[in-house]
Amino acid sequence: MPCVWCLRHFPYRKIPAGSHKNVQLSEEDAHLGRDGKLIRAGNMVCDDDYETMRTRINSDVSRCMNGLISQTRNRQGRATTIFSDMYMKLEIGIVLMLVIMVFICLMLRFLIVRPLVSYNESIKGEIFLRSALLNCRTLQILITEFIWKIRRPRS
Repeated sequence: MPCVWCLRHFPYRKIPAGSHKNVQLSEEDAHLGRDGKLIRAGNMVCDDDYETMRTRINSDVSRCMNGLISQTRNRQGRATTIFSDMYMKLEIGIVLMLVIMVFICLMLRFLIVRPLVSYNESIKGEIFLRSALLNCRTLQILITEFIWKIRRPRS
């Protein structure tokens, strides 16, 4: 018995000439009239076997699509994980580089700059002391000469 829904939604359409020549009908189907063939085709399309196969195919397609979507999401998740891991390693490398730079700067400051500044200050102090001593010696000589000139009798 044909499905009323199928007959209503799939009305008879003209098939292009020659396209049905490759279809071979059984003896029983060949003796049917036009309406009988339509009813027979409707039964083939709308019976329980068709619905069962259609449901099975749809479930297989859905399962396949779900597997494909799951696999795509897994690969995207893996790519995201790889990217975040690389980004984290980059951040760690930058932080380590900054720590090393600060350590090098402090090392330069304490091991090179401070001793040089200290040495420079000591040199300045030594030069100032030498200069002061030289000036004192010159002053002593001048005073001694002045005193000798004063003490010497005039002739």
